[in-house]
Amino acid sequence: MKIKQKVWVAIYKKVDEKVMYLALKPTPGPDYMYDYYVVTGSVEKGESVEDGAKREVKEETGLDVKKLINLKHQLKFDDRRGSNIEYCFGALVDEGEIILNEEHIGYKWMPKDEFIKQLWWFGGDKQVLAKLIDRIDA
Repeated sequence: MKIKQKVWVAIYKKVDEKVMYLALKPTPGPDYMYDYYVVTGSVEKGESVEDGAKREVKEETGLDVKKLINLKHQLKFDDRRGSNIEYCFGALVDEGEIILNEEHIGYKWMPKDEFIKQLWWFGGDKQVLAKLIDRIDA
């Protein structure tokens, strides 16, 4: 069975030298039973994981990626469609109008500590999530 490549992207911006993170409120459904999450999605055929991350940010938020950071972390999981590997990224964006697609019903910009606390993280240990976010802040 082929493992499907996916991306996990934490979007952030800098406001007065402070880093703020975008938490997305998913449309309720069987796959989305949590309060806040990040941009996720599949990598299309012939597309690099980096290009997939940029495309997913644009599709789900309408924002353009200014800088993409590979967080050097992968999440492996099985779902009803098969086996997956999700590559984790941070994406710096400029100010711009957020245009959500059908996957989300709202959003909130949050400082790091609130973002880590509020975000659903299926990777388990929130300390791992905090270390990933620390890479963005560095």
